Amino acid sequence: MSDAAPRSDATQRILIVDDDPQLCEFVAMALAEQGYETATAADGMQALTLAAKAPPTLLIIDIGMPGLSGEELAAKVGELAAAPVPCIIMSGSVLERTESGQGVVVGYLPKPFELDDLFRMVRQYAATPAHSAASIE
Repeated sequence: MSDAAPRSDATQRILIVDDDPQLCEFVAMALAEQGYETATAADGMQALTLAAKAPPTLLIIDIGMPGLSGEELAAKVGELAAAPVPCIIMSGSVLERTESGQGVVVGYLPKPFELDDLFRMVRQYAATPAHSAASIE
């Protein structure tokens, strides 16, 4: 699976946010093995704290979390980063494809998902500014 390596020399920081700690750790470990810098958060508020310290280049978030929803989180992280941050939504339900303020949803990853699908999406969007992302998966 070495084809999932980051597309540029710059560090790709990926923030994974889900209220399922096992899923967060699984995704983080899989992406770290591919050379990405990862951080995990169990909820939106924790994610905002992490994003303020080290703005991510990509968000992978669950849409339905307690407190701050995935859409609200995407918008707030985009504001913190002073530029839209591409966002991949993970969800076990059918989603309406939307653009959330400063956080732009560039892809949807239905749960459960295959690692190859995750790697493909991350490879496509980690180094792509959200405002120039060509298509939604």
